[in-house]
Amino acid sequence: MKKLPIRFPPTLANDLNRRVLARLAEKTVPADLSDLLQSAVKPLDEVQLYCPDLPKHHYVVASTRHVIFGFAIARNTLAFRLDPRCRTQAVANGGAAFPACGRDWVRFTPLPDDQPRIDFRFWALKAYGYAREIAG
Repeated sequence: MKKLPIRFPPTLANDLNRRVLARLAEKTVPADLSDLLQSAVKPLDEVQLYCPDLPKHHYVVASTRHVIFGFAIARNTLAFRLDPRCRTQAVANGGAAFPACGRDWVRFTPLPDDQPRIDFRFWALKAYGYAREIAG
């Protein structure tokens, strides 16, 4: 796993990310969930990954164009920012609405046997595209 920047750039402290950043405070994430997010976004261009303290397994955030589009927190939450059509599809395929972060968010609870069932690279790609769209 590559070393991730510790501090968020000030550009992420914007209205689009406010609720997500508030939700992330003091959260941790197991290494395998962090790896799962990093693997899901690996094929994408212009993605920034942030983690305040990787050795202590704090949350990991993925962003593009100053918009957070995915994150891994807690023991079992991988979340993506999705457009309305994709949100409906994600919920129908094992995700759950995540209104604490905003109406655009869906969370998944990945378990080791979920890897073939849930295509996290697909959801990362959809979230990435949506983030770039709303970033303008």
